[in-house]
Amino acid sequence: RCGAFERRHNLDDELYRRLLAVALEHDGDHADLYFQQRTAQSLALEDQGINRASCSEDLGVGIRVMAGEACGYAFCEELEVGAMVEAAKVASAIARGDAKVAPQAIERRFHAGDSDGGGHFVVVQPWREVSIDQRVPLLERLDRRAFAADSRIKKVRARLADAETEVLIVDAEGFKSYDHLPMSVISCSCVAEKGDRREEASVSFGGRWGFEAFTIERLDGLVDEAVA
Repeated sequence: RCGAFERRHNLDDELYRRLLAVALEHDGDHADLYFQQRTAQSLALEDQGINRASCSEDLGVGIRVMAGEACGYAFCEELEVGAMVEAAKVASAIARGDAKVAPQAIERRFHAGDSDGGGHFVVVQPWREVSIDQRVPLLERLDRRAFAADSRIKKVRARLADAETEVLIVDAEGFKSYDHLPMSVISCSCVAEKGDRREEASVSFGGRWGFEAFTIERLDGLVDEAVA
């Protein structure tokens, strides 16, 4: 997935070397680039319909330059080449040193986790590839099953939230490291009433999974536990 991240944002080794060269132009000892993208979405269901939805995305690169005991840092909230070059210049100007270190070829690569650079967590279907039309039925299934399970159920609330963080680090010594951090959680809350008695139970499960983890069996088990 490291390659997919780079292609998505038009990143390559030539660009890394250019940014690192600019970062080191004031004789810094070391420099590194920290690219990060985080996307998050949330859906909530109540009264048998979706009543809340939200999404957010954060993207940018931090550039750090070390020169002796001095450290310069600049951050850019876009991956446009000109903006990244300016950020590298700012970091370089903050940290000025006497050494002259040129960025090395980006050859020695280490990808966090498995051998193909996918990260520590194996995900078959990343959340960024999951449409709203695929998400909504998960909550609707919880809702239908809960009401069908017990006539005492008067209200059902369900929520699905997911987030994905991708991190790519490249340094002047030629090391490149990538990691993909998924996180998702689904919850179901049921309110039951009988006479003057009212009870509510809520159950959730989550983890560093992709869409494929939310199987029918897991969804049904979640509802059954909440209704029990």
